[in-house]
Amino acid sequence: MNQMTPEIEKEVSQLSRLSHVASALMYRKKGDRVRMNQERLLAKCEKLKQMYFIGPCPF
Repeated sequence: MNQMTPEIEKEVSQLSRLSHVASALMYRKKGDRVRMNQERLLAKCEKLKQMYFIGPCPF
């Protein structure tokens, strides 16, 4: 398996986060609060991944 560069990995993570946010909004509109919260948490995990695990060391 090929290694992805940090720039590509960050872009993939951002697109994944946007997908989770869009899904959360869709479930909110449908009234499914459980699925909405699951998607919100997945989006939050992607944001944490971007901050701490992709790119240079944060400290």
